[in-house]
Amino acid sequence: AKSVTDLQLSVRARKALQMLNIETLGDLASRTEAELMGVKNFGATSLEEVTEKLVEYGLGLRTLDE
Repeated sequence: AKSVTDLQLSVRARKALQMLNIETLGDLASRTEAELMGVKNFGATSLEEVTEKLVEYGLGLRTLDE
């Protein structure tokens, strides 16, 4: 499994992922925007950064079933 450390994210985004114990791309893809946005200091800019990185690997954040 690819580690999120390979994504070369900003320090702020990395810290948020650490707080949620997200270590791999799979872990990240299983989370929702709301879960990430719930972390202190993780805002729209960080969300955009993380989402763009996931797209590069053909992945995305989990969406709640509508």
